[in-house]
Parts: sequence; C-alpha cells; structure tokens
Amino acid sequence: MRVLLLNQYYHPDIAATAQLASDLGEALAAHGHTVRAIASARPYAGPGWRPLVEDHRGVHIVRVPGTALGRRTRAGRALDYATYLGGMLAPLLAGPRPDVVIALSTPPLVAALGLVLQRLRGTRLVYWVMDVYPEVAFELGVLTPGSLPARASLALAGALHRGADAIVALDDAMADRLRAAGASSEKIEVIDNWPPFADDLTRVPRATHPLRRELGLGDRFTISYSGNMGLGHDFDTLLDAMTRLRDEDLCWLFIGDGPRRAELERRVAVLGLAHAHFLPYQPLPQLALSLTAADASIVSLEARLAGLLAPSKLYGLLATGVPIVYIGPEEGRTADLVRSHQIGISIRNGDGAGLAASLRRLMADKAELAAMGRRGRALYEERFTRAHSIGRLERLLERVAAC
Repeated sequence: MRVLLLNQYYHPDIAATAQLASDLGEALAAHGHTVRAIASARPYAGPGWRPLVEDHRGVHIVRVPGTALGRRTRAGRALDYATYLGGMLAPLLAGPRPDVVIALSTPPLVAALGLVLQRLRGTRLVYWVMDVYPEVAFELGVLTPGSLPARASLALAGALHRGADAIVALDDAMADRLRAAGASSEKIEVIDNWPPFADDLTRVPRATHPLRRELGLGDRFTISYSGNMGLGHDFDTLLDAMTRLRDEDLCWLFIGDGPRRAELERRVAVLGLAHAHFLPYQPLPQLALSLTAADASIVSLEARLAGLLAPSKLYGLLATGVPIVYIGPEEGRTADLVRSHQIGISIRNGDGAGLAASLRRLMADKAELAAMGRRGRALYEERFTRAHSIGRLERLLERVAAC
C-alpha cells in the first residue's frame, strides 16, 4: 500500500500532531508499506529550517518552505500557513500517486489538499480529525459566524465530510459533533490517540528524580500542566484553585508553551503565587521523565469546546501512571474515563473551590493517589497503547485503499 501523510508538522517536531503522524508513518513503513510525508520546513517551535528532503525510518519526507513570522499573532500564523499550503501543491501533484492519503485536520486546509489529490489523481482520502473545524474557530473567536471566511470554512468542512472515504474521530463526543455537522455515521470511526514514547517506560522514584532535584521540589506535593497552553484550555479555574491553595506546601509545574503562556505567567506573578515553575517544551526523549516529575497532572478543556477538541495529553498520563486532574465538561473521553475507572479527579469548569478541595484530599491520601496511577497504567495497557491505535488506523487505511 502506498500512503501519503499530510500534516503541517512532522518528525522531529514536538507538536502533538507531528508526533502522531511520525509514529503512524514509521509503523506503516516498518510493516512494508511505502510511505511519504509532506510537511513544513519551518519547525513548530524555535528558529531554523528542517531539511527539504529527508528519509527517516523508512518514510520519505518532503518539506516545503514558507514565511517564518511565528505563532504569537494571528496574522503571522495565517501568512505562515498560507505560504506553506502554496508550497505543498507542487510535491503533492508531482510525486508518486498514493493509494490512500491520510490528512490531519489541524490546520484544516491541509485536508482540503487531500480532496484535490482525490479528485485529480483518483486516490482515497482518510480525514483524521484532531479539532472539529470551523466550529472550534467560532467558539474561540477566530472566525465570526456569518462572515465570508466563516461561510467558506463551513463549505470546506461540508466538502470534506462528503468527500472523505473515512473520517477518524478521537472520541464519541467528537463523533457526535461530526455527525451534527453533516458527516455520515458510516464513514466515522473512533480511534484514540496515543502517547509519543515507548510503552515500556519505567517511572523514576521521586527521591532520585533529576527534574525534581534540579527544581528543588524536595518532597513537596507537585501538580503539573504539560503541553500547549492554548486558547481552548481552562486556566481560570486552575488559577482560582491555586489562589485558594496558596498557603499549602505544594508546587506547580508548567511545562510547554503556547498563546496563553505569557498571560498565565503574568497572572501567577500578579497573584503572588509562590512555588510555580515554568519550563519550555522538553525534548521528546525526556517527555516521559518530565511527566513523572509530578504527583498529579492537569488536563483541561473549556466547556464550550466539548466534542470539538480531545486533549491528547490524557494518554501520556495514563502511560506514565500519573493521576489525572481533569478540569472540563462532562462530555468526552477524559471525563468518562476518570469517572468510570477512578484514575483521578474530575471538576467542572468554574469550580475552583471544588478543585482546591479535591486536591487537598489527594494530598492527604497518598495510598489512593498511588492506586489511581496504577489503575491508569492498567487501563492504558488494556486499551490505549500505540500498537492498539496504530493497528486500527492501519486496518482502516487498508480497507479504504482496497475499495
């Protein structure tokens, strides 16, 4: 089977979608499939350029140049995105004809290029949805409903829902959103994401943990947030709880970056919240280590985004056996798993008092905290390993390619 992967970022970028696309491409290549990936030459974070052509673990990677205005402003992101899309057309149309294209939805117009290839070269298209567009853009205020860009985005989404041969949703809530947007139930398959590190990782004891030692955390109870600090994450509820817990002997660890990091750092400083550490994104080989520096870790989602996003950091926490502190709506995979498998605590948006009270209970019950982590790891091994999800994606691609 000849497979073409389309995503803005690919190996060695640290973006979650780059890690997922790279894992899938390398697994398919290892199973004997011919895999080509087209991505941007600009890295997700940091300066420089990636090589325009590269072979990595059996995958032929073609990267296209573009502007480098950065992710801090909407205008800069839009122009970087536009130049990247324009650069994709030549390698997309000139390369070998694939049997099937799998295109990620973030950013959304990448999948539209899959439709172009489908129409011009008769390939099959699998639409791998990470965020439901344009609805997520409406909720975040990026697009104004009724505007010309909004109408164009809705038309594109409709074309993708009708034209894709299969659509991958990340959980049942997302599948419901896609059906409400006009996607056929027969096309939708729910396949979970996975963490970007090995399944056989070993958790480092807190007493000898190098990151805890470097930060001087000692034996303090530590709560972390790791990943993108984006517009769709609820930091207001978290900051409320941090304020209520200001006199407790605990530390807060924020690892990553994103459009809300500067705001979060400023608000922590203004509120005078001590024992809060901010670190940059960690290298992928160190990710499992950084996740296990905490006693519990936060997964958050704004209530209005239920079903439109599915926080992928959930799977890394399950794999590392770190209890989950979920702040978000009741709908979706994270709330369901926390509730049904007792792998952490689940708090609704705006309930800072409830979050503070629940964290106090966790701090006081180390035995239950450890049990939550063990249950999370067992659940991961049962349902959410890389091999499990990639196997399902590979079988889906083979079915679509054979049609």
